[in-house]
This record gives sequence, C-alpha cells and structure tokens, in this order.
Amino acid sequence: KIFRVWGETPRSFNSINFYFLGEKMDTFEIECFLSAVKYHNFTEAAENIFITQSSFSKHIMKLEKSLGVKLFCRTTRSISLTEAGQAFLPHALKMTEEMTYIKETMKKFSSDTELRIGSVEHISKVGVLKDITDFLEITPKARLNLNEASTLRIMDMLKSKTIDIAIIAHLFYPFSNDTNISDYNLLDYGLITLVKDEYRLIVHRNHHLADRKIVSWSDLEKEKIVILGNEYSMNKVVRKSFEHFGIKPPICFESNQVDTVVGLVKENYGVTFLSKKVADSTPELIAIKIDKPIIRNTVMVYPKKELPEISRQFIDFMKAKYEKI
Repeated sequence: KIFRVWGETPRSFNSINFYFLGEKMDTFEIECFLSAVKYHNFTEAAENIFITQSSFSKHIMKLEKSLGVKLFCRTTRSISLTEAGQAFLPHALKMTEEMTYIKETMKKFSSDTELRIGSVEHISKVGVLKDITDFLEITPKARLNLNEASTLRIMDMLKSKTIDIAIIAHLFYPFSNDTNISDYNLLDYGLITLVKDEYRLIVHRNHHLADRKIVSWSDLEKEKIVILGNEYSMNKVVRKSFEHFGIKPPICFESNQVDTVVGLVKENYGVTFLSKKVADSTPELIAIKIDKPIIRNTVMVYPKKELPEISRQFIDFMKAKYEKI
C-alpha cells in the first residue's frame, strides 16, 4: 500500500527523461524493465514497484517502442529476455546505478521536503503513526510519502534507496540471537528501537486455551495455526521455532492480509501469533504469553550518510523521543 499526502501516481524514484537514438525514455521505464527481469512475471514485477499490471505493460511497450526492439518473449505464465533484451540489460543496470549515484550526491544540496518512509502495517496501534503526524505538525513544509509493506520488502526498498527510512518488525528467534534481518549488511545503517514487544498466542475468548496464563510450544502441537504468508518474515520465524522444539508446524491456513488472519481467529477458527496490542484492540480475542517467545520490536532503520535534510530532521525528532528505550 502507498499513501501520499499530495501529488500524483507514486513512483519508487522520480522519473528522469533521457534520449536514446532520438527517442525519449525515462528512468521509470528502465526500472520496470529491471523489475520484469528479476521476477520473470509482469504481475509480480508490477507489484514490486507498486503499480498495476496494465500500467506496467504500457511502460514496457513504451520502452520497446523507444528502442525499436522487443525486449521480452511473453508466454501466458512467464517472460524471458530476447537477444536484444539480454544486450540491453547491462546498459540498463549501468544507467540505473549512475542515476542513483547522481541523485544521492545531489540530495545534500536539495531543498526537497519529501519524507519517504516505508513501514509495516498497523503502526498506528503502537503509536508510531502519531509520531509521524506530530512531526508533520511542527514541520508544515514536509510532504509525506508512506509505503506500507512487509518487513523484508521494506528492507529491500531501503537498500535500493527507494525510501529513506524504514519502520519494521524486528523479530528475534526464541532459540538464538538471529533475527529476521540478520541477512542484511547494516554496518552503514542506524537502528532505533521504538517499541519493545513480543508475539503472544492470540485465541478467541471461547477457545479452550483462553484461560491459560502461559503456553509452551509443545502445547500448540495439535492446534490449528493460522499465520501470515511467506511474504512476511514472521512466517519463517514461526516455522523454524516449531521445528527447533521438535514439532511439525501445525499450520492450516496462510494469508498475506493481517485482517484475514485476525478475522479467522475472531471466528474461533484456529489461533495465531501477533502482538498483544492487536488483541487488546479486538474484544473477541485473548493474548496469552508464550514460554520462550518470539521477540517482536518495532524498529526504525536509516542510512547514516547521504540523507535528505527533511529525513535527518525526522530521525533527530525520533531519537529525542526514543533513544532512551
């Protein structure tokens, strides 16, 4: 999901026109091309850059027209590069790399007040959305560009410089020091913990476990687990936790929509793992502590260098409030 408080159709970076053999192209068309190369499927490639498939296809067709060649062989299930597409790929990568470098270099001289934040859903439930609106109140020139996605998608956006600040769910495995973002090299990034929390077992108030104060992983061996889909890093953490404790993950349903998972538990179909704050806002649900829980902190991640001034101001604002946590 993408939200803006101004403007037109969002793009993951501003479009810049350039010319090739007298034909005008822009960097967004190049981004579409590279997304298609990565995902081998127009639907997934379009979702990756947050536009519709029909719009995505038009950008690819426009690029092909500008170049005067077909870049992709299309089938009903997948796409592949033509010989011309393979020849164009290294040039597209180089152009994108150079434009990214130019834009990052120019940020320090820019007076742009766009605040580009990527965030997990439900930040309003942990108070972070109010922090953002409080900052906007005292910085009236700031323009908010807020992208909602899963933690891993947001981290990819941060590493690719599509956003300047990430607000993510930082999950710690209950049996090691590994986290859901351990695979990312974050030496050049700062992290601020905004909210400390842990996953609870979320059940309907009429569920047979509802009166328990605490449950173990073995208590859940025969339960029906409904869980967020594999786009969410929580899916992997829960599965590996069950396996670590010698239990085959009893997962009966997955969805990439939090509301769907919560809705099933509200209907007393299965149990799930979510923050206690979700249960507190839903009268039908009970949150039960888990022995050896998955720690679930809300964390802000940001690059230490080459940030726009407006993003630096927001980070300083958040540091003043949260660094003592």
